[in-house]
Amino acid sequence: VRYLKFDKSNDFPKLLISFTGFDNLVIKNNSDLAKFIKENNYVEIKTLEGIEKFCLGEILIEGINSEFYPTKEENFNKVYKI
Repeated sequence: VRYLKFDKSNDFPKLLISFTGFDNLVIKNNSDLAKFIKENNYVEIKTLEGIEKFCLGEILIEGINSEFYPTKEENFNKVYKI
């Protein structure tokens, strides 16, 4: 399973873009994204269910059809043995 944990590292916005691509993010500009994440501790991700918040400490999972969905870390750890 491919996944990315939301953390406060300076590299996180770049890692997020690399992981999801710009098409799956609501904010498209890299500098706006970094500023928004720093100020709000979440980012909006396009999922099959619509736009969802991906929050600090959560895990973003890539599904088998390249779809993305955020989940709480404790739920992720119950399902996946990484």
